[in-house]
Amino acid sequence: MWESYPLDAQAAALYEEERVPAIFAPLAEATLRAFALPPGAFLDVACGTGVVARLVRERRGNRRVVGLDPNRAMLDMARASRHGASIEWYEGQAEAMPFENDTFSVLICQQGLQYFSDEGAALREMGRVLAPGGLAVITVWCGLPPMFAALSRALARHVDEATAVRALAPFRWDDAAGLEARAQAGGLRLLRGNHITVERVLDAPATNMVAEVLSMPYADAVRARGCAALDKVVEDTLAELGDYFDGPILRIPQETHVFVLAAQ
Repeated sequence: MWESYPLDAQAAALYEEERVPAIFAPLAEATLRAFALPPGAFLDVACGTGVVARLVRERRGNRRVVGLDPNRAMLDMARASRHGASIEWYEGQAEAMPFENDTFSVLICQQGLQYFSDEGAALREMGRVLAPGGLAVITVWCGLPPMFAALSRALARHVDEATAVRALAPFRWDDAAGLEARAQAGGLRLLRGNHITVERVLDAPATNMVAEVLSMPYADAVRARGCAALDKVVEDTLAELGDYFDGPILRIPQETHVFVLAAQ
């Protein structure tokens, strides 16, 4: 496990208001375009504030849609969001899902695998709750995006080295080659894997970058250094990203693995 993802209500709100439209909604849209969504019950694993579940609800309004996440503040945001009342939200771990065997025909885990305490256990649980022939779609960032390389360097200068390392947690999963063996042990068969590139769009870069930092698990370490340190982190990060500005808007590519697996 690289980093757990505990967030308070303020951080969860920033996540939904800033990070979801900037990257997680576009990523969810791209992922849903990458495969045919079969009929039947749907599970959003490590759902956060529920963007994937909400998009599935919009596209297939007559199916059962379920979201699972260990963070209560994120689930509170999910329940209060558009379509939130028509989706079932469960607080729980991917390594021990509160569902019966063969419950779902399809699940998506968007950028959650790198946070699980036991990847093998989570994959086994995915295989268990999927009906035979059901699909599991897993996305995990590949490579270090320029924005986070710059942010980590700025955090090292103005906060501390430990916080700089924590900022890289979403991008530390690099064992794509080992996924197939662990998936097979969990009753899942890899059908295909490919890459998708999406743009992280910051239309108010200074404000968006503050929200990015304060919506992360390391936010308390930054706050402890004071507003001046946060301002310097944002200033240095944006200065290093000059080539990615399109007028006042910052557009930064991020590449992700997309794995499609079938339950055996």
